[in-house]
Amino acid sequence: MIAAVLVLAGLGVTAWVVLADPDLDLLGRDTRDEPYEPPGTPYYSLPPYAVPTVPATPSTGASNYPGPSYSPSPSRTPDPLDKAFAVVRTGDCVSAYYSGLEWNRSAPYVVSCSAADAYMYVASTRDDATCAASGRGRTFWSHTNDDGSIVKLCLERRFRAGQCFLATKAGDSMQANLSTLWDCNATTVPKDYTYIMKITGLLPGNSNVNYCPGDSRKAHSGWLSYDGYLVCAENAL
Repeated sequence: MIAAVLVLAGLGVTAWVVLADPDLDLLGRDTRDEPYEPPGTPYYSLPPYAVPTVPATPSTGASNYPGPSYSPSPSRTPDPLDKAFAVVRTGDCVSAYYSGLEWNRSAPYVVSCSAADAYMYVASTRDDATCAASGRGRTFWSHTNDDGSIVKLCLERRFRAGQCFLATKAGDSMQANLSTLWDCNATTVPKDYTYIMKITGLLPGNSNVNYCPGDSRKAHSGWLSYDGYLVCAENAL
């Protein structure tokens, strides 16, 4: 039970009125149907209006997630080996060569094509390149980057007199791997090879091997290269 003061307008009469139901106001409204509103608090901040619903997340399978767009984490520092392959361009020359077992270095190193160590010419660097058939001085070098992409260098051997390559005996003939390069003064060769052949000169492809320059006391051999030249060579051992 609560009491309220009632002033009768115009009569100057003040009276106490006892309300039988404490949940009813002076106008007979049920206050339980209205939310409590602190003084000075805007209406829209009262629950449930200010309580946001939990947005769906991608893990729940929802496709209309209203939150911020996905921001990937910063990319990692590029691998130095990836960068070394990335800077190679078609038309470059590199100081890399195949030793018969592996490349002489882990990454290609670009040099001037007039340099003495310009062992390979880069015919193509496209990752989807189809290199010309290997052999006769042509080969390729593939590298897989950290992100899974592939760099493929199509390479062509640059022949110079005084350089050596590897060869092997095959029946009555000698087979050369013109893509290789080996120390002319070495006394051993990699597995599967027999000879170290020293380049004595380059002649037009239709030349007779008997015209190859070199030590007259040694037998000379010749192989056609990818670009149509006769690579003349003699046994370096």
